[in-house]
Amino acid sequence: MNGGVSGSPVFEFGPFRLDVGSRVLVRAGRIVSLPPKVIDTLVVLVENNGQLVEKEKLLRSIWPDTYVDDNSLMHNISVLRKVLGHSPEGPSYIETAPRRGYRFTATVRVAGEESSVNSESPRIRRLRWFPPLAAGLFGMILLPMAIWVELRSPTLPPVKMSPLTTYPGTEAFPTFSPDGRQVAFVWNGEKQDQFDIYVKSIGADPPRRLTWDAESECNLVWSPDGALIAFNHCRMGDTNPPPGTGLYIIPPSGGIKRKVGYMDEGSKDFGRPFTWTSDSKAVIKEEVRGASCKLVAMSVETGAEIHELTSWQPEIRDIDPCISPNGRTLAFVRYTGPGLGNLYLLRLDSKLAPHGQPERVTSENDFVANPLWNKNGTELLYTAGYQGERGLWRVSAHTGARGTQVPALERVGLQVALSRDGKLAYARRYRDFDIWRAELDETPAHPKPLIVSTFSDQEPHYSPDGRRIAFQSNRSGAMEIWVSNADGTGAAQLTFLHAQAGSLAWSPDGRQIAFDCRSGKTVDVYVVNRDDKKVRQLTTGPGFHITPAWSHDGKWIYFVSELKGRLEILKMRSSGGDPVQVTRAGGFFVYESVDGKSLFYAKDGGDPTTLWRKSLETGKEEQIIESLRFWSYFNVFDDGIYFAPARRKSKFDNLEVAFYDFATGHVRTIADIPQWPGIGFSVSPDRKSILFAPSVTRGADLMLIENFR
Repeated sequence: MNGGVSGSPVFEFGPFRLDVGSRVLVRAGRIVSLPPKVIDTLVVLVENNGQLVEKEKLLRSIWPDTYVDDNSLMHNISVLRKVLGHSPEGPSYIETAPRRGYRFTATVRVAGEESSVNSESPRIRRLRWFPPLAAGLFGMILLPMAIWVELRSPTLPPVKMSPLTTYPGTEAFPTFSPDGRQVAFVWNGEKQDQFDIYVKSIGADPPRRLTWDAESECNLVWSPDGALIAFNHCRMGDTNPPPGTGLYIIPPSGGIKRKVGYMDEGSKDFGRPFTWTSDSKAVIKEEVRGASCKLVAMSVETGAEIHELTSWQPEIRDIDPCISPNGRTLAFVRYTGPGLGNLYLLRLDSKLAPHGQPERVTSENDFVANPLWNKNGTELLYTAGYQGERGLWRVSAHTGARGTQVPALERVGLQVALSRDGKLAYARRYRDFDIWRAELDETPAHPKPLIVSTFSDQEPHYSPDGRRIAFQSNRSGAMEIWVSNADGTGAAQLTFLHAQAGSLAWSPDGRQIAFDCRSGKTVDVYVVNRDDKKVRQLTTGPGFHITPAWSHDGKWIYFVSELKGRLEILKMRSSGGDPVQVTRAGGFFVYESVDGKSLFYAKDGGDPTTLWRKSLETGKEEQIIESLRFWSYFNVFDDGIYFAPARRKSKFDNLEVAFYDFATGHVRTIADIPQWPGIGFSVSPDRKSILFAPSVTRGADLMLIENFR
């Protein structure tokens, strides 16, 4: 391999090869998995080999549109030093010039050229590096030409990565034909006005359109016998489900679709709510009831239920089914709370009846989705992290197995397909979240974007005095806590944990922010000082501790943990100490009343859920709102609660804001905002405006990896 993508250079130094175009680092024939910003740092240093690269230049090159301080750069350098190890020519590949910058010191050559690259090399002086445009929640890059990832082997062909589709708009939900020669997917067409099903051969052939419906198709799954494609309908671009949809089948050659069943409310435009059985005579699908979801087997011919595979359990969601090649083992994802998912296996007999109880495979306690079996039925692939941001992982199909990340596929999103002959396809989405503001006294409401970037800015929260906004953003390459002025200006990064920080809450005096942060397989509560940016960890120990909230006097911090298989609210002193259990019958996402006499909390992490009140004086617990649209869509004031009721069918894409009056117990509508709320719900202290963070889908293309193994 003498050149990278579109003629981009491939550099060699020591045992390493760095392909600039594909952003891939290889050592001794194996891909070295590195975060995108770390790779970007290495590219700048190698392209300027032998020369001192000032810190300011590095920061501008790696984060061209975002302010970050030296901490992020120092982290990237530290990661590179650990990965690269010792240079053949010195103690380190990267030399530090104190208070100035860094220099790459090893001898570098361009693959295919005889001479080494040094500070006098005209080749290097001619090079220009363009930082990739970060777009979407995932910060992904469209690859316009084929990428050859060099995984040399004496017997195995190299892995080939290339775009499968490059049409305008969004292509999504790929599924392979059984022989791997064709792929079906949905596309919103040349005008980006309607998602329909298309089929194309692998290669340059144009796609054939199968549907012309008014509804948007999604969740395509090709039957094992190749005769049918199953699908349902989704609200594309919205992570909330439609009120219910049919389950349909259509021949891949075209024809009339046929409804064979019903999908409950809860089918989303990601994941896989159903799968075919190995004989193509039945499907295994999700059935939703409130915050619970079970899996059932249904006959495609009659639409009748064959077997209940898992049962409804409080706050347990069994989703994303996938049957093994021999049809005798069902893999699925079980969620015990929001963001707390793991892979499970369920053995089946020849008639699809469950044999024994589900067995847990992973211990991720994370967002897990899209389990896929390899052709031998010995291993599972799955995506991890919110919106798949932790990439593609693999794990042996047995209890207690440990998952490992698939190199160079850290950002594949949520829609992944695998063929029997070793092809893998996934949808690279360009979607992000922006923070919007709407005036609550404006009729009709006209929401406007307030904080916008090419990265995801979400979960906004007004400070107690209304002068600042804290929010979650991945502008620095990881989800961190940021703060801006109330008008959206002056955004500055507050945490530098290089992890996944969120669920933030202001202290009553506005000087501190509590938040949770995932590091590995644990989630803990932290507190950061607004002024000096010092961070301290509050909770410790195994498991997860999430969604913190302050007491009215700032002396306590509430949070949620799993106790005996159920989510419960605990509290501990904001200065540290032992946790104290507060609820005994379940609770999630809490606010303390302004007078400190009551707690208000969602009963579970469902969508929708219920809102409850617990007296801190008597311990009495009562339901006050029977249908809350989402567990975090409420704010507590001294005289009542602003909240988002569960949506009406005709108002699916709107944000309805209502007010529950403590004095009367009555609910009145405050505003009906023509915008999906997304991730965030924060009413200003003066009650004049509300912040929320809808997603903006900027398109998606399908990527193909051949000879995947």
